[in-house]
Amino acid sequence: MAHVYIFGTDGWVFGGVLEAQPLVQNPDASVALDDISITRGLCPSLGDCTFETDLCSWTNNDMDADMDWLVGNRITNTAQGKYSMIETSFPTTPSDRARLRSLIFDGTNEDATCFRFWFHMYGSIGSSSIYINGVKSKEPLWVWGLQGNQGNQW
Repeated sequence: MAHVYIFGTDGWVFGGVLEAQPLVQNPDASVALDDISITRGLCPSLGDCTFETDLCSWTNNDMDADMDWLVGNRITNTAQGKYSMIETSFPTTPSDRARLRSLIFDGTNEDATCFRFWFHMYGSIGSSSIYINGVKSKEPLWVWGLQGNQGNQW
């Protein structure tokens, strides 16, 4: 499980972008996400998603993406068995990217926001990253990332 803490500053509103990039075409490689949780305080957040039926409030509509995040239905070590994933077999190329975009969250509060999720990166995987977009900045801010095979485990 990974945690990313995002601290708001005056005037910031942020949304998250999860990006994955394969190294090669490979039907045995996979990047997957499950049980995303974005919290401040005690109540569940609008950004929470277990991917049991769909992508919830997350979207694939990023113009810089070459492929989409899908809902996978294979049995996993997660409670219910479904998750979001990218398909890395043909015709995927090493430069392809998949981006999953969140809702916009109010980041003007100085309190940290916890972005928590389970991830699976197995096989010939290039990288997975999390970026936040601010109102004041045109460029996304990288806040978390991993490269390469992380083992066949969540």
